[in-house]
Amino acid sequence: AKLSEDIRNIEAEIQEAYRERINTINKLDNHDDAAILINHYVNGWTWERTAEAIGYSPGHVQHRAAAALTKIYDLIPVNKR
Repeated sequence: AKLSEDIRNIEAEIQEAYRERINTINKLDNHDDAAILINHYVNGWTWERTAEAIGYSPGHVQHRAAAALTKIYDLIPVNKR
């Protein structure tokens, strides 16, 4: 019973962390940048697959991801960084 409760608590924490990340990414003003970050960092897609899905080269997608991550940092509450 204790182990099941611990597992449920861990699952709830993971789901909350996931929601927080998605919500923060979705605050970006550019939909493509949000899609790049979600597909690569959340869904685990390669740069090549992410680029193909969005219609850019892998290098361009990586460049946009770097710029978007800089913007994301400013959106994350200080106590969550």
